[in-house]
Amino acid sequence: MSSPNVTVSLRIRGDALNPEEITAALKTQPSSAIQKGQDIVTGGYVIKSPTGLWLLKIQAHQTDGFDDQVRRILNIVSNDLETWHHLSACFYTELFVGVFMAEINQGFEISQPTLDEITKRGLRLGFDIYYASPLRDAIEPVT
Repeated sequence: MSSPNVTVSLRIRGDALNPEEITAALKTQPSSAIQKGQDIVTGGYVIKSPTGLWLLKIQAHQTDGFDDQVRRILNIVSNDLETWHHLSACFYTELFVGVFMAEINQGFEISQPTLDEITKRGLRLGFDIYYASPLRDAIEPVT
C-alpha cells in the first residue's frame, strides 16, 4: 500500500496580526499575508478580510513525506522558542496538512522527533483529508 500525497503549510491567524511583525519575528517572508480588514478578492467579489493571516507554503517534492516537509518549514523560520511561545499565545498557529488519498486506507506516520519540534513551538496540527473515489465518477447522478 502506498502513502498518500501530503502538503504542509504554516498558518498564523489572528485579528491583531500585523504581517510585518510576524515576518520580522520569524525572519522569513510569507507566501502570502493580509491584515484584518484589508480587501481580498474571492469568488469574483471584493470583501474585507475577517482576520489577519500570515501563510508560508513550500513546494513539496514528490518524495517528501510529512516529516520532510515539516523539517523544511522549520528550517526556514526562526528557531527561537521564546518567539514561538509568544506567537502561539497571541495567535492561532498551526501546521495545516492536506492529505490526498488515491486509494482507501492510505496513511502515514509522524515521527517522535517531528512531534517534539511541533510541540516545542506550541503549534496545532490541522488536517484536511481528501479521497478521490473511483466510484464517484462511475455513478451517474439521478435527474
